[in-house]
Amino acid sequence: MGVTAIGYENYVQDAVIAANSVDDTAVGLDPDQIANDQGSPQYAWQTAAGGLTLATGALITITPNTPAQTWRAVGLFRSNLTPAASVNIALWNDNNGSPTAVYSTTVAGPASSYQQVVHILPSDTTADFLQIYVEDAGNPDNHINVPLVYGGPLWIPEYGRTFRSTFGRIDRTDQQQTLGGQEFPAHRWAKRTITLDFDSTSASTELWQDAMEIDRIARLGGNILAIPNIESTNVTYETVFGQMRTSDQKTYGLRTVARIAWNATVTERI
Repeated sequence: MGVTAIGYENYVQDAVIAANSVDDTAVGLDPDQIANDQGSPQYAWQTAAGGLTLATGALITITPNTPAQTWRAVGLFRSNLTPAASVNIALWNDNNGSPTAVYSTTVAGPASSYQQVVHILPSDTTADFLQIYVEDAGNPDNHINVPLVYGGPLWIPEYGRTFRSTFGRIDRTDQQQTLGGQEFPAHRWAKRTITLDFDSTSASTELWQDAMEIDRIARLGGNILAIPNIESTNVTYETVFGQMRTSDQKTYGLRTVARIAWNATVTERI
């Protein structure tokens, strides 16, 4: 089933987040808005009118409170970026005020209707801060709006999800029907969901250090990054960033105290 990964330590949540200057952001939509969990464009980082490229201010810097952190994944979610956009992701070390690049790459904008850009680094990378800039000159909104960002490490369990794992969508569609039987559906919203089913988490290490910490954070309402397979060519489509609901109980599915079975459902934040 591939290499499953979960991101639950999002450095964005308690980092110093800044744009090039105050003039580069829309009033009330400063870069630190991405530290919220809501996913609404009303609580987002938004550039000032015309800020569609690096040259016109579409750049943010995310500096965790603790330097030399481990990074493995970066994602932008619920954004208004077009498929024609490009996103540059760069990790830097401060070096006493003389920054040096540790890692840099440019990735494509979101697939149509998915509103997210997800990048998995080839390996764990240690760096002091993250910079993201966007080039989306043809954006019809004439600004960039990004409500949610993930930047941080990934937990890759020893054994990935089982074939009992699922994916799909939930939605609200109000249905009106005439006396003649004609139907007029009014689509309100849809959320992608993914259920990750694990039956062989190590009880001696992974359970307490990772799985139970994921469970704790999920119950507080924070967003979790769920990547079914980091090696998939469809990672941008498959990844879900949102609230997680874990099963109430862990079980000994393999009939050994050394291995724990559990599952969780992650629902896209909109």
